[in-house]
Amino acid sequence: MARKTWIGANWKCNGSFELIKKLSSTYNEHKPGKADVVIFPPALYVFECQKTFQKPYEIGVQSVFSAKCGAYTGDLCPEMLDDFNTQWVLVGHSERRAIHKESNCDIAQQTRALISHNKKVVLCIGENQTQFTNNETKKVLDEQLSKILSNTDISDEKFAEIVIAYEPVWAIGTGISAEPKAISETINYIRASIAKTRSAATAEKIRIVYGGSVNPENCDSFLKEETIDGLLVGGASIKPDFGQIIQAANKA
Repeated sequence: MARKTWIGANWKCNGSFELIKKLSSTYNEHKPGKADVVIFPPALYVFECQKTFQKPYEIGVQSVFSAKCGAYTGDLCPEMLDDFNTQWVLVGHSERRAIHKESNCDIAQQTRALISHNKKVVLCIGENQTQFTNNETKKVLDEQLSKILSNTDISDEKFAEIVIAYEPVWAIGTGISAEPKAISETINYIRASIAKTRSAATAEKIRIVYGGSVNPENCDSFLKEETIDGLLVGGASIKPDFGQIIQAANKA
């Protein structure tokens, strides 16, 4: 089954009106064709990005809280996204797990809340350097996925709409990108786990992408792997040559 290539541009805590203006030419010159491309700016800049970046670009947010609107200072709730017609949300990024201490339980609750509000989830999973060195990658991925895979509130149909971003923590922002063949093997393991817990059909439909020091020089090597359905790009997404990654995705 052919799955549509998906590219995410995670700006993290980087953004300004000047940056948006600077990036508008390279983004709008290299429009998505065959690929879905979603930009994740800081929430303050969602509206400006929607005005600036032309369709078919989509704009998402980097995090939400699982509860409904209320006394949660500093948080966004899923309902707020409706006012901006924003569909995509990053969930479980390693920086949220490490810095904000979001647990697998928190991430499962966020995922369930977003899906119940018909939002599109990008679920980030991945092992750190110590876990990788100790050959604990599969164990860590199983733990990160288990509460979501087993959640009966999420139907197979809705689960298949999630984009899973496999981001080994040791490759994020370090300049050390993993070997494409090794990434492909890990993605095969993730897909097999989904097939075992959910169904083969669900596993076949779901898109699983790679993230970790992706740049214009190495993006082709990942996109050529049949099992890798796209890329979640960090630092390279706020540079003028990000257009080269979009071009590569359009050819994938």
